Amino acid sequence: MQSKSNLITQVLLVFKILFLESCMHHHNHGSNHANEHMHKQHSHADLIKRFDDLKRAEWQRPEKVLQLLSPIKDQKVMDIGVGSGYFSKYFLQAGAIVTGADVDDKFLEFVNTKFPKLQYPQFSTRKILFDDPLVQSNEFDLIFLCNTYHHIDDRINYLKKILQGIKSKGKIAIVDFKMNPKSKIGPPKELRLSEQQVLEELKLVGFTNIQVFTEELPEQYIILGYKK
Repeated sequence: MQSKSNLITQVLLVFKILFLESCMHHHNHGSNHANEHMHKQHSHADLIKRFDDLKRAEWQRPEKVLQLLSPIKDQKVMDIGVGSGYFSKYFLQAGAIVTGADVDDKFLEFVNTKFPKLQYPQFSTRKILFDDPLVQSNEFDLIFLCNTYHHIDDRINYLKKILQGIKSKGKIAIVDFKMNPKSKIGPPKELRLSEQQVLEELKLVGFTNIQVFTEELPEQYIILGYKK
């Protein structure tokens, strides 16, 4: 017969799961608006220009991000929400085998032009779905999402698919905007996700050894989660 303390623990766990699902429902509404907000405000040409703006390095600090992800030479990396290929460029320079993934055909066309096959044989693209990253089992060493996670609707099920697509000892990396109401960069506050929310969602689907970095970037956090 279960002890009273064990029963209380199980009840609290159920409430925690229900709470997370409730938060998911709330943020799902927002994440739909996130994609609409981005494309409503800017054309694809404008977005690509903004994504590749040289001033972005001041707050994005790509070298710092890659330092946390190293080593990635010869590793298979999926860049979800590849956009203009901003981070794919750094992955390729570091010697990774990169799959640039996006739901948007125009972004995929752009990065295929930016990284032509003859010059970048280790780069490929993949059209994915809003609710499915379309990864094969144990396919990637690293699945990377920068400024993308808050766009995803059903994040729990999406993360489950990502976890399946990561090799044993591989990792997910999520870079997204802090809950800073004074920030002039990134989405409105109501479309953002806190570090704690992302942390709880990664834990819920089974990622381990989760690391949260909040000081490395001025505007964003970096969260790493590993597959057993």
